[in-house]
Amino acid sequence: KTLKFFQVNFGFRQPYKILVDGNFIHAVLTTGNGDVESTLSKLLMGSVRAFTTRYTLHELQSLGSEYKATLAAARRLERHKC
Repeated sequence: KTLKFFQVNFGFRQPYKILVDGNFIHAVLTTGNGDVESTLSKLLMGSVRAFTTRYTLHELQSLGSEYKATLAAARRLERHKC
């Protein structure tokens, strides 16, 4: 219902381009919901292109070995230039 509002009033269309940060990627991985794009696709009920930034990758690298899987998942996403 809310997504329909944005489609009509602001011209949102599929595939939805979503910018995600390290905390979101880590939360998706720790809950076991699969990968980021499939989780967002289920949530928005449409096709999605997930993006991250190089600054997110640097942040995840600085957090250490606990975030290695998160960093690997973030590297698989497309990068958006800032």
